[in-house]
Amino acid sequence: MFWNKTFASVFLVLITMSYSFGQECKQSFRGVIKDKSDKSPIIEAIIQIEGTDKYVTSDTNGNFVISNLCKKDYWLVITHVSYSKRRIEINTSTNSFSEILLSTDQQELDEVTIKA
Repeated sequence: MFWNKTFASVFLVLITMSYSFGQECKQSFRGVIKDKSDKSPIIEAIIQIEGTDKYVTSDTNGNFVISNLCKKDYWLVITHVSYSKRRIEINTSTNSFSEILLSTDQQELDEVTIKA
């Protein structure tokens, strides 16, 4: 009786481990980065998976693809020198495409002094 319970416990652990290690991370997430005001594509925006060093940049049409993702939730951080930073949550199990709109980063200067 003891061996049957031990065997069942070990078998269950092995099955669970093989499932978690065998998880296929072959999902892709596609998107397009656009200007919020006129819907024009934003070129060379940086799209990074938060907490990792994995990132891609948008192409001349604002499109991007992030490959080799597991089926789970991720936070993307989108940055561009002319736009405000944006952070969005995606789930690769339920969503494979998103249109992401960025607002221009308008900063006003009070005064500029030039000295020669």
